[in-house]
Amino acid sequence: MANSGILIVYFSRTGMTAQVAHELRQALLSRGVRCDLESLEEAGTRRGIRGYLRSALDSILDRRASLLPPDHDPAAYELVVVGTPIWNADVSTPIRTFLRTRGGQLPRLAWFLTYGGSGR
Repeated sequence: MANSGILIVYFSRTGMTAQVAHELRQALLSRGVRCDLESLEEAGTRRGIRGYLRSALDSILDRRASLLPPDHDPAAYELVVVGTPIWNADVSTPIRTFLRTRGGQLPRLAWFLTYGGSGR
């Protein structure tokens, strides 16, 4: 049974998506909305140029991420907001993995996307 709160689930390689997630949470809390954050974490790292290249290759090859267990159960919330950077014109590999494994448990879904590259 869903609660009345909102869960913001996000992945951030560079910190940009994390910043947006935290600002969104603060805006919701300031309006009296119960809101929790869930940062998806992986067993490996995506930092630096090796992490960038790994991220691009994972996106191109449609690989799954090795996610650590989450702290929050998305089914316990009225709304789940998913935040992801755009990788190769797609959602990030950790978010794609989350949606494939937990998507059926999401009561309602909203999105925000970040894009820090020099393209569109």
